[in-house]
Amino acid sequence: MRTFHVVIVPLVNPDGSHGYWHVSTERGRTNRRKDEQAVELGLYEYGVDLNRNYPFQWGSVEDRFNSADPRSPFFRGPAAGSEPEVQAMMKLGEAWRFVAMVSYHAAATRLLVPYTVEGAREPKPSAAWAVAPAMIDAVAPVQAGKRYEAVRHLYPVAGTDQDWFYWSFGTLAYLVELPFVSPGPRRPLAPMVEGARGFWQVLLDRFLDGPALTVRVPESFRAEGPVTVGVEEISWPNGERFTAHPESGVFHTYLPAAGRYTVKATSASGKTVSHPVDVGTSRVVLALTEAP
Repeated sequence: MRTFHVVIVPLVNPDGSHGYWHVSTERGRTNRRKDEQAVELGLYEYGVDLNRNYPFQWGSVEDRFNSADPRSPFFRGPAAGSEPEVQAMMKLGEAWRFVAMVSYHAAATRLLVPYTVEGAREPKPSAAWAVAPAMIDAVAPVQAGKRYEAVRHLYPVAGTDQDWFYWSFGTLAYLVELPFVSPGPRRPLAPMVEGARGFWQVLLDRFLDGPALTVRVPESFRAEGPVTVGVEEISWPNGERFTAHPESGVFHTYLPAAGRYTVKATSASGKTVSHPVDVGTSRVVLALTEAP
């Protein structure tokens, strides 16, 4: 079956966007939510940088771009996941368990590959880094022949959406830094949008064409609660624990390369079932069954 559910979130920060376009271009980074602390301090500029507020490694970096100071445009918020916009995105992730994701920011002509926070170690081998070169190759050079570049981050950063989705579900979550801050007469929007299509088109094709896996866990395992699914040849060193979707019992994942892999499912009570599978240049659908 070569079909997808594609979920589009047009805008995560509508209040910040309104401030940028209709009040001042000095605004736009924060969500413009005036909490009790902002009221107490009498702040004119306030709100939380939403891409510092996600729970994974929240607060592990403290500098001008990751701040505990509510007066900073990079304020990470009073607590991890404190903001309604972040909570909404987390609920969306829980509901869908996305296999891949692209979020758009500006402006550096970069493709940020998870993990972006320094405190997290990369899985070995990394499918995110294995897929990134094809994404870059699919996008035409921008102004003056400049090409996108795949990087870990632009500067030390923590509490990002892509890291949280990657850590929570194994989602190949990329962040695209578009070439320009905002469109205008000399920087039309259409070429920017069209030029970035290759990123998500590669993700769709790469999952369908593989190497990738779709795993169905035993129904008896699902009856006990969350079912953990892992690929034994890929090590995740940050306490990652991926589970099959609670309704469908399915787990999707990209693989870094063709080869032989061992898929293991563990029920809530500790029962396990594993199965070796050879994956070539295609996606493999594997239905695990409990041993009699």
